[in-house]
Amino acid sequence: MKKTIGIVLVLLSMSCFAQRYPSFLSIRSGISLPAKKFLGGKSTLENGFALMGSASVVEAAYFYNKNVGLGALFSFNVNPVDKKRYADQFVKNNERFSNVSIESEPYLNTTTMFGFYFDLPLKRTYVAFTAKILAGFIWARNPRINFHFEYSDVAAMDVYQYAENMSKFTLYHGVGVRLMLNKLLSAKLNFDYTGTRFKFNYSIDRKSGKTEKQLSYMALTIGVAYSLY
Repeated sequence: MKKTIGIVLVLLSMSCFAQRYPSFLSIRSGISLPAKKFLGGKSTLENGFALMGSASVVEAAYFYNKNVGLGALFSFNVNPVDKKRYADQFVKNNERFSNVSIESEPYLNTTTMFGFYFDLPLKRTYVAFTAKILAGFIWARNPRINFHFEYSDVAAMDVYQYAENMSKFTLYHGVGVRLMLNKLLSAKLNFDYTGTRFKFNYSIDRKSGKTEKQLSYMALTIGVAYSLY
């Protein structure tokens, strides 16, 4: 009985919550494009050497007028490590290395964000431009990596770097387009960006310590939204 009452109360609250257009619940997926130093560079400590990966996003917003709302977003991103480019950079940076090989897990990160949503429909069309400015926490995993260093073909060393998890406060920005398919469903194309710096541990070539590593990405996703009105 209590369970039934609880379900009824949830449905009633959803009904009240969904009175104003364009409140929505959305699911999107697409690609995660590494940006800035997360993409690459010359530093084997500060650069991420990340490859294009996948992005999945769930979000919902309540609009208190037809153009502005409050909402929340959760995303999950996977970016593999470009192991060849990473290994080659070690050889370029240090003439002692004749060869370097790497085995690595991918970068993982999640975001939990809250903030403002904007919806600007074009008159007499089924199209609207959307935007959001959010703030919250990004959780990231610096991957576990196995390094194999060869020194002038006469010696070799294996180094193991443990995976490390960390979270940090950051901002999240996005713009997009919404296309109404019918009264309840919309197709959504979004371009989002977020990023911050983490101070991760490192272990490479007889050295260990902490260094700042940039983790920034752009998510290009497409999906559907259910209008709650």
